[in-house]
Amino acid sequence: MSDSWSALGPKLSAAVLEGMPDATVLVSTDGVILHANRRIEDLLGWPVAELIGQPIECLVPTAISRRHVSLRRGFFETPQVRMMGSGLELDALHRSGAQIAVEISLSPLDVDGDQMVVAAIRGVGEQRALRQAIVAERNRAQGVIDALPDGMLELDIDAGRYTTVNPRFCELVGLSDEEILATSGIPPWWSPDDIDATHSAHQRAADGELVRYEMTLRHRSGRVIPVMVTSSTMVHDGHRLLLDLFHDVTEERRVAAELDDARAKVAVLDDRDRIARDLHDGVVQRLFAAGLQLQSSIGRPDQNTRMLSVIDDIDEAIKEIRTTIFKIHGRRWLDSGMVDALEAAMAESSRLLGHQPTLVVRGEVGLISDELGTELLAVARELLSNVLKHAEASETTVRLDVDDAQVSLAIEDDGVGFSADANHPGSGIKNIHERARQLGGSAVVSRRTQRGTVVRWTVPRWPLR
Repeated sequence: MSDSWSALGPKLSAAVLEGMPDATVLVSTDGVILHANRRIEDLLGWPVAELIGQPIECLVPTAISRRHVSLRRGFFETPQVRMMGSGLELDALHRSGAQIAVEISLSPLDVDGDQMVVAAIRGVGEQRALRQAIVAERNRAQGVIDALPDGMLELDIDAGRYTTVNPRFCELVGLSDEEILATSGIPPWWSPDDIDATHSAHQRAADGELVRYEMTLRHRSGRVIPVMVTSSTMVHDGHRLLLDLFHDVTEERRVAAELDDARAKVAVLDDRDRIARDLHDGVVQRLFAAGLQLQSSIGRPDQNTRMLSVIDDIDEAIKEIRTTIFKIHGRRWLDSGMVDALEAAMAESSRLLGHQPTLVVRGEVGLISDELGTELLAVARELLSNVLKHAEASETTVRLDVDDAQVSLAIEDDGVGFSADANHPGSGIKNIHERARQLGGSAVVSRRTQRGTVVRWTVPRWPLR
């Protein structure tokens, strides 16, 4: 073998090997190193002079040296070129005993019928470490994705196919990752009602916007799951990727509904406590005092005067009770509209009046706010009560006028009319005046030309308190 190698010409052969960019050795069929270039010392720490005549297995890790003999013999039985980067993870043995990550290319050589092989050895420790780091990072990222409490779905926008999905999203839609990644076109987990909105959100995300929106996912079973979706895009390896995160808000909505229900119940309890206080501190005390007066009036000469005073007190107590009840139900009565609420109050009064009052409406009643409507209805009920108690009327008309600036409520009757002292506290008109004053308006009581009374209550449509 050495004669055949020498036949190549020592200078030529040395020049060829030294010109190789990688550490290179020439090996005979029996595994003896015939020559090496100086780069072998840089890579593996072996001086060239020490390597020549050594078996090639001196450069192979001990654990596989015996197997390498078999591999070498098999190579020479069917010699062929093997290029570097063939995907094999190989190690060479450094003179110090350390193992060096390498790539090796093999080139068979025939010199006058003698077979040998040129082995070029390249250190790839940094590349292997980088590949391992990349794999580790990918595994870590995949671990994070798999552990996400929210569903995640990645779409390659240009290719039009899904590239990544996590277990949580599979759970949300009831499909396997293989089924999801094979999906094309409109996915089955989109609700038909959300298709246009989802397409619009994805387009905005593709334009670089971070988009948050609500939609419903359709589970394989047909069940729908409300979710909050966050959509964004990124570019990776020249591909535009759309990333969707799906947060199930079912539990959050349930808790919010329970909180709203609890708040409503607390509000009802607060109202009941307030009403109880109002009744106890006002009405009950007034009725108790009236009872004491009645008791003390028995057998006294001024009994009639006292009785009339007590009756007035009882009337005021009744007003307070009715006001309290109205505060409880007034807003509910207004739910059907101002006109219907007035007609209901008139129908209630008609049973005691002995006739049905007439309602005349002018203007856009829908412009009246709920707050002002509650006040109007309270005033109307108070005035109808006064007609019942004082007017002895056979006809009553309720007029409601609404314009851009003000609202006017007038109650007309054909009764005997109020006395000149109509504004004294027992007449019920005092409260009407006070309500108007608090809203920046006025109340006017006047006699009709022929018979009866008109009470006109006027306030701004946007009252200032």
